[in-house]
Amino acid sequence: MTGAANIAAGSTNPIKAQRLDIVDALRGFALIGVGLVHFVEQYIAGAYPEGYGEIAMATLADKIIVGLVQFFLAGKFYAIFSFLFGLSFFIQIDKPSRNNQPYAARFIWRLILLFGFGYIHHLFYRGDILMLYSVLGISLLAMHKLPTRVLLLIALALFLGLGRYISFATTGDLLRMDMNPNSELNLFYFEQLKNGSLLDVFAINNIVGIQNLLAFQFGIFGRGYITLGLFILGMCFGRFGFFHTISQHKRTLKRSLGYAIASTVICIALMAGTFVLVGEPQFNTWLETLALTFYDLANLSLAVAICSGFILFALRENNTKTMRCFAPYGRMALTNYLMQALIGTFILYGWGLGFIGEWPNRYLLALGLAVAIFQIIFSMYWMQRFHYGPLEWVWRSLTLCQKVEFRKQQ
Repeated sequence: MTGAANIAAGSTNPIKAQRLDIVDALRGFALIGVGLVHFVEQYIAGAYPEGYGEIAMATLADKIIVGLVQFFLAGKFYAIFSFLFGLSFFIQIDKPSRNNQPYAARFIWRLILLFGFGYIHHLFYRGDILMLYSVLGISLLAMHKLPTRVLLLIALALFLGLGRYISFATTGDLLRMDMNPNSELNLFYFEQLKNGSLLDVFAINNIVGIQNLLAFQFGIFGRGYITLGLFILGMCFGRFGFFHTISQHKRTLKRSLGYAIASTVICIALMAGTFVLVGEPQFNTWLETLALTFYDLANLSLAVAICSGFILFALRENNTKTMRCFAPYGRMALTNYLMQALIGTFILYGWGLGFIGEWPNRYLLALGLAVAIFQIIFSMYWMQRFHYGPLEWVWRSLTLCQKVEFRKQQ
């Protein structure tokens, strides 16, 4: 996730190869979007129980905020972040693979460590993505030698809902999420977040959180299949060398921006029309699987538009201000991702300040923006003095099983 070209090369020296600043900046930008979604959702990773939603939607501004966050951020910035993970995978294994150097064992060990970070994060917040990344990342090792055309076809099939359809056909309601916010289980879960101790939160996330994770990723919602498709797509873009010659692709980016916006509109119309036919959604019919596929395609299309727009903006200003703000943040993605959850759950959950369910969306968005600004400033300060973010350094040192150089020579 660092995007370093020699991340698996085995050297204990700081990274010497020139980094792709645009990739780091895009990763940082995506992570900020992910964090804003989590703050507005109050780190629940589910629906509010009856009564609390009214507080979040207290004014027209609050309703507009949640609408904008759901439309422009939710699912889109996660998609960009996942795409970049696949790109980073390619960067990590490209050189050792071409030089016939061993890399599989070290990469698997690296993913095991990532799973450990993810599990710790999951104990605080059941919406963790790192455990999923580590599990799906292993599958990339089995696929990275496949022809690019085959990989693109696999990604396309996943984007068109193949994984969802197979899951629904074989498991039915077995992996169905509890969508009723006032069900006994969801009320109990919210109560633990609101009034439970830190150990209570750990315990409930270790049980209910895992069940929720499996249902969301591999049930009818199929987020895990989309994530794998994005990994594969990122790996293919690494093969194309797209980001190494990004300044030569302005015309392509402008075209993709226009096509992506048009595709978003079409997919939203198809999704809305399908849900009209469904009526009250229960997420247990084939027609609903089709509607969810249109929803995913709309998210992916808008993610392409956002990604293209961000890169074009960064290139227009000659990679200066945007790079300075977002690139250090992206280089510390692991640290900042876990820091977001620690700050958010402390402020919102009962083991901390306990404001969950008590703030309107405008306060929550302001909190998320404040945390993002703090992290940007902190990351800029930190990366001027250190080669890695704190957790990135721990991750790399454990990957290589030896201490790597941390502080820069002043």
